[in-house]
Amino acid sequence: MQDGQAEPKGATRRAFLEGCGTALRGGAALGGGPQPGPAEPTPAPPSSGVEPPPQAESFWKSGGWFVHDTVDASQVEQGIIRARLGGAWRDLSLGELPERFVVWSFSERLPKLKHMAEHGFDPRDLDGPHNACVATFGGPEGDSFTALNTAYKGMGFLPRPDRVEEALTRVRGMGRRFQESGAGMQELMTLTTNFLATLYEDADLWDRRKQVSLELFSHRDKATHTFANMLANPVASCSFLAFPTFEIRAVPQLLHPQDPDLSEQARLAVDWTNAIHDFAHGAGGSGQQRITCVYHVVELYDDTPSADGRGRRLL
Repeated sequence: MQDGQAEPKGATRRAFLEGCGTALRGGAALGGGPQPGPAEPTPAPPSSGVEPPPQAESFWKSGGWFVHDTVDASQVEQGIIRARLGGAWRDLSLGELPERFVVWSFSERLPKLKHMAEHGFDPRDLDGPHNACVATFGGPEGDSFTALNTAYKGMGFLPRPDRVEEALTRVRGMGRRFQESGAGMQELMTLTTNFLATLYEDADLWDRRKQVSLELFSHRDKATHTFANMLANPVASCSFLAFPTFEIRAVPQLLHPQDPDLSEQARLAVDWTNAIHDFAHGAGGSGQQRITCVYHVVELYDDTPSADGRGRRLL
């Protein structure tokens, strides 16, 4: 039979029945019936030809950083993201999140921020556009029967390449100003929320081809399931607990802040994601640089359970 040719249905049925016969004969032996001869060893399944997924440890360099070399973002400005999926490189066209998604995301974020400023933090406020349930698969399985994994990630927008430095300067400057003001936590949250509102109202500021997040819990001696999956098989599905609701399918690119070979845009993405996280969590934060994930948007679906949604593809 030639490679890629489907096995005839009759052959599949015969193999199935032969397997059943072997099992029944074994059952008869246990029941004291006729004793068959030694069973032939079960043939090993044919090799799929797919390489085993690399372990997360193999991506780390001796200098203390890793390189996510299953993603190639060198053609992003031309609208192409390259990813090694299932052992083969693919060129994928980037998509821009439409106005409907952008309006929904920002209109939902601001009321939640204002509510936290007035009433304090409540974990029940974490639904909506800030927290996506990120599904990944295809990495090392470890001690589990599957690599499939879901995890909630705080997620947001990245400024456009030509404006990210401007936005970063504003956020860092405002954070220092707020910290030096001596304001209490309640007032600090109000000041932070009001400033974030000015950013969200600037519709031209944002890069609609990306979302960003921080990988807070992975390090050289500990790879989370999401982290290991993304390194080995860089594909993610990001769903939001909200109404309306959307699903982003993306190529995640993990960036280590200490990688000396990061491109200028990658370094700015790391700086922005850490700075905006620290700003929103205390108008300044620790200044610590953590692993950043850039989700390069490829597809978008409307998963709202309504006549206009139900998995309708928007990108």
